Amino acid sequence: MKLTELMDKHQQVQMTIFQRIIKSDGAVRIKDLEQELDVSVPTLQKEIRSLETALELFDEESKLVRLDNEYLSVQLANEFSVKKFVYSYLEQALDYQILLFVFQHKKVSITKMALDLQVSEASLFRRLKSINQQLEEFEIQFRNKKMVGDELQIRVFYYYFFWSSIPFTQLQKKFRNPTIQNLIQVIEKHFHLAFTKEQYWKLLVWLGIMHSRFDYRGEQKHRLDKETIHAIEQDVFYQELKNILARYLSRFAFQGSDEESIYLYFFILSEDLLPSDKKWLTQSPFIAKFLALNKKIYQEIVEDSDVSSFDVFLLELHVKIAFSKGWIDTEENDLLLLSDYDATKMSACMSIIEDELSKDISNSQWRMLDQAYGLVVDIYQRRQQKELLVGIAVDDSLQSEEIYQFIQQHLASVPSVRVKKAKQRVYSLLIASEYTDVSQYTYEELYLFSGRVSLFEVNRLKQAIQELL
Repeated sequence: MKLTELMDKHQQVQMTIFQRIIKSDGAVRIKDLEQELDVSVPTLQKEIRSLETALELFDEESKLVRLDNEYLSVQLANEFSVKKFVYSYLEQALDYQILLFVFQHKKVSITKMALDLQVSEASLFRRLKSINQQLEEFEIQFRNKKMVGDELQIRVFYYYFFWSSIPFTQLQKKFRNPTIQNLIQVIEKHFHLAFTKEQYWKLLVWLGIMHSRFDYRGEQKHRLDKETIHAIEQDVFYQELKNILARYLSRFAFQGSDEESIYLYFFILSEDLLPSDKKWLTQSPFIAKFLALNKKIYQEIVEDSDVSSFDVFLLELHVKIAFSKGWIDTEENDLLLLSDYDATKMSACMSIIEDELSKDISNSQWRMLDQAYGLVVDIYQRRQQKELLVGIAVDDSLQSEEIYQFIQQHLASVPSVRVKKAKQRVYSLLIASEYTDVSQYTYEELYLFSGRVSLFEVNRLKQAIQELL
């Protein structure tokens, strides 16, 4: 499920234009947008004007820019928040408002919701039908005036819903809760953890959803099999977490629930809230099965057996796939997909996942895995790449200083390259002029700089570096 699918069609077109621009090199061709969006020229021009107005209303220092009436670009203020801008669209989207309303009410009166949202009941029924189609991949539905389905799935959906859509400032206002914050402090202290700000608020949102779902405890449905529950119960970390949560829940006349403890356990694993060197991860028979799966996937992707530095990242993904359905894609990143890099490898990974985790995986979840595996390949290859130390032989003249700054600036974006003023050490590449006494330097390759601070010289230098890499 894509976050933009909660918007109306006009909003979706405008957001697609905006996202295409910010993912581009700086501008997109209007003709390409017309073909991609499959809309008429008048419709496209209308949505461009609407986007232009929306940007100016959101931030007066930001604007949509037309280049020669052929290209579109944007100028964004330094403190412009893309997430807040997307949220400004979601707040106006009826589907988003409906899902928020359903979360806030135990039993939903269609008449009251229609009055509160200022729409007709007929419109609500049409939108609810469309929303149910989106919710199918999470295996939950809105029926009989409430959200129905497996309780873990309902919570997973709403966690993605809130975390992916609400900017941090609004998230703080909605979920700040001193009682829950005390619980998090107890968890940190007991397990000797120190959550980052992001980890802290992820946990706060999850526990906030838990609180909101207390009223549904008599109606909850749970689908975990006994074998899985038994395996989790052998985990020492789970046992201690369960005791902490049972004491916490008793304050609300809520007897220690095994399901609540398991849900929190899954969440902590799937959001990487425990450091990888903690004994609870390495000593758990339940987690050991996932670590073995990680190794198989890793060997398939990069043909290497030492998965240790990627174990926690892959564990997070595979726990999500094993115990939850659906995913909300915010389309924030345009990452390398493993299937684009090597379709055969992705196909092999899909077979492993289906054999060992689940055969019932949504398209969104496959895309999540495809992006994540592509990221592993990308990082692995960068780590394997030899670092190139480039030394620039300069004297005290202003001309030499200008050349040094010019070269350093243009090589800053080249991966695995470090540029330094040449001293008494070994350099992979030494950049010098024809007048430099290179005998005082140690180097593998020599590059004679022409003295011209031009793009031609930069490209020539980059070519020399690529050959060395």
